[in-house]
Amino acid sequence: DQPLFRSQKISKLTNEYRLTPKSYYDILQKVKAELNLSENIGTHTMRKTFGYNYFKLTKNMELTSKTIGHKSVATTIGITNEEVNNAILELNL
Repeated sequence: DQPLFRSQKISKLTNEYRLTPKSYYDILQKVKAELNLSENIGTHTMRKTFGYNYFKLTKNMELTSKTIGHKSVATTIGITNEEVNNAILELNL
């Protein structure tokens, strides 16, 4: 229940030392600029990185999906309905 990154200021809303998503995003953009990175990074980047590394460790996509709070494995690996439909059409049954 503890925040991964603590703010130096206490939140008026939560009365906790938590970074807001906006504050975290702003920090990431400063890091990106200082490191002269061209890749897009944001608050979701760490979640995706965690999921990738967690899957590499466990080799269990369903567990990974549940751990990062996705409703399905398809969401975790980014399968779209269009991809599913195209795969079915390729079966030629």
